[in-house]
Amino acid sequence: MWPLAGQKILKICTFKISEKYRGGRLGEQFVRQILWYAYENRYESIYLTVFAKQDSLISLITYYGFREVGRSANGEICFEKEWVNGKIIADRFLAARSDYPRLPEFSSDAFLIPIKYAFTQRLFPEIDSLSHKGQLSLFHAVGIDSDRETLIPSTSIRKAYVCNAAMDSIASGSDLYFYQTVCENEGVSQRLVAHGIVDDYITVPNIESLVAATAKRTVYSSSELLTILQRKNPTRVIRFIHMGYLTPLINLETLKSQEIVKGHPQSILRVNAVAHAKLRELTQNTVRISRRPA
Repeated sequence: MWPLAGQKILKICTFKISEKYRGGRLGEQFVRQILWYAYENRYESIYLTVFAKQDSLISLITYYGFREVGRSANGEICFEKEWVNGKIIADRFLAARSDYPRLPEFSSDAFLIPIKYAFTQRLFPEIDSLSHKGQLSLFHAVGIDSDRETLIPSTSIRKAYVCNAAMDSIASGSDLYFYQTVCENEGVSQRLVAHGIVDDYITVPNIESLVAATAKRTVYSSSELLTILQRKNPTRVIRFIHMGYLTPLINLETLKSQEIVKGHPQSILRVNAVAHAKLRELTQNTVRISRRPA
């Protein structure tokens, strides 16, 4: 009935989210899980049907590369996302979100972001499960039993990292590799754990602009944001999309032996083109679901 691309096609069914959990980006989490599943399992295209009144859903799916391919007589609209007829998109961030979760072409711009265990658990909640080769159910992964403040950043593709970095600029479309620092518990420690693509990097002067810049993206509470803002160095916000997890997680010794880092990263580190090429080689077929298996 619908003019869809490819031979292996996945149909997405829709369902409503209860009032209790609306506003917590559960819809975006479901989209993420569906896209990761479809891409990992080599589906060539996926589609769903909606009606024009479902404007929030339409806005969400088109942001991640779905396009309208047909309408029925009763007003039903078919939206499709496909990975068959890929086209080159010059804007690397636009390419990352439009072709999500497939990674865009290699870029020499890359940064390593050290992040403390407590904040890693809020920003990337599945990490410990992956390190123990566990498997989270969808509803466990999205944190249905969590409060709204911790639910939002954990369930979103679009996230924000707040810091007081001395670095003046990070270009949109740059690769981000998140390095979890020392953990005194049994969790993941001193490893690269997750990968993202930069949306933008901004300096914020006050709490109002900081809250606006991080709305529904940040792992920090309002009091934590205020503490960061009051520090001596400028307050920076890195907004990015989460592309996937690294499996296996890359430890510090490997990073040092490959001359990607010289020691334990203490602050945001720019990764040069040679080191980034090595890093991409190390992570070939290991970014969880974001790379098509060989």
